[in-house]
Amino acid sequence: MVNKELSNLWKIPTPEGHSISEPFRPEELAVTLRCLKSLKSLGLDCIFLEFILHAGSALKSWFCNFLNSCMCQLKIPNIWRRGQVVAIPKPEKPLGDPKNYHPISSLCVPFKILERLIHARVEPIIDPLLPREQAGFRHGRSTVDQLTLLTQDIADRFSDKKLTEPCSLTSQQPMTLYGTAATPASCCNCCLIDTWCI
Repeated sequence: MVNKELSNLWKIPTPEGHSISEPFRPEELAVTLRCLKSLKSLGLDCIFLEFILHAGSALKSWFCNFLNSCMCQLKIPNIWRRGQVVAIPKPEKPLGDPKNYHPISSLCVPFKILERLIHARVEPIIDPLLPREQAGFRHGRSTVDQLTLLTQDIADRFSDKKLTEPCSLTSQQPMTLYGTAATPASCCNCCLIDTWCI
């Protein structure tokens, strides 16, 4: 069943008219490598991104062929299926409580590259099909878009004199902006939001 669904997926054409299942081109690999951040943690295979970034054209060509082989056979190395979880302590929190740690999973760099290559092909096909309300994990979308959309829908409903049902979206936790705790004054009182559902 899964193989049938995958074979159907691979037949979908990309917006450029290419097949989604055609082999990755060296240009695609180069674009993906430029998008990845260097000096990040490495996975269990101990391959640094910098090894691939600074490799010669022969190694990059071999690596591209290897990733294409993984896609054709629908198989990846077993080590790519495993991640190393590291607990990073939260700032200014007691170290004795497990809740005071951020778990970070380090995946193998070649797997991250393959994932990015697949994402670059699938995203232009899937993105237009998603509803406008879906903002999470989408390029160029954020919670600000969601609040703007909600506010516009509420205003439209009131101007059209349509019924709305009351609901409350309330957060007792301070919201974080770019990793720092925000006070109500710094985020325009967005820590406590009362609005209307449509």
